Order: sequence, then structure tokens, then C-alpha cells
Amino acid sequence: MRRLLFILALLLAPVTASAQAVLHSPPLWCEIGGEKVKTSGLNSANEMMRSIPSCTVTVYNANTVNKASIFSDSLATPTPKGNPFTALSNGKVDFYATAACYDIVTSGGTGTDTFPTPITYFELCFGGSGGGAEVAGDQSPQ
Repeated sequence: MRRLLFILALLLAPVTASAQAVLHSPPLWCEIGGEKVKTSGLNSANEMMRSIPSCTVTVYNANTVNKASIFSDSLATPTPKGNPFTALSNGKVDFYATAACYDIVTSGGTGTDTFPTPITYFELCFGGSGGGAEVAGDQSPQ
């Protein structure tokens, strides 16, 4: 009987392990490039990336108008997250999703730190078989 239970456990182990999806968090920020900055009160000739705090983020399944299922954590039973959502106060885009490709729209912001027009990251793919974050995509104004 023990042998039968052991064999059954071995056969079911891969099914149980693969049933739970691995969730990934993309390394994204609400940001805009080509911004002039001041250093010690003087205008800089250099252009910089500027974070847009608390921007609005909407995540779509790639090449669709369907909002993706996203989560606020990567627990065994993840917590669903509203879509769209507000990024963190430092501009970090904070969500988890299954390994796939997504279109991610960033817009809005707070006070004078806002996007002049929404920016869409088209076909942003993350996850995969390697360790760490794998991100590819095209960033374009919407």
C-alpha cells in the first residue's frame, strides 16, 4: 500500500507544481524623457528622465483592448489588483502578472508632474524560463 501511495504521489507531483502560475513584476517606472533640469539653480544642457509620481497605469493583454488580470503580490493565492491602478508615489509601476506580453499605458500624475499625453509600452513581454526579469517592448506616445 505504501508503494502504491508513493507512486501515486510521484505521478501527481508535476501536476500540482504546474497548477500554480509563477507571477512576475516588470521593472517599470512612470517616466518621461527629454526633460531639462536645474542644477544649483542653473539650467542644465543635459536632458534627463523624470519620474511621474502616482501616475495612472492600465495593463492590457497585448494587442487587445482587454484589461489583463493583475495582482498586488506573488503569494500562492495572489491578491487581485484593480486595473487601472495608481503607481507608487515615487513613480514605480507595481503589479504582478503571469508571464506573457502586455500593452501598458501610463498617464496622469499629480500636481505639475503629469504626462502631457499618455505613453503606451506596446507588447511588453516579461517572465519566461530564465531567472530575473526579461522585458522587451516598444515605448510610444499613444
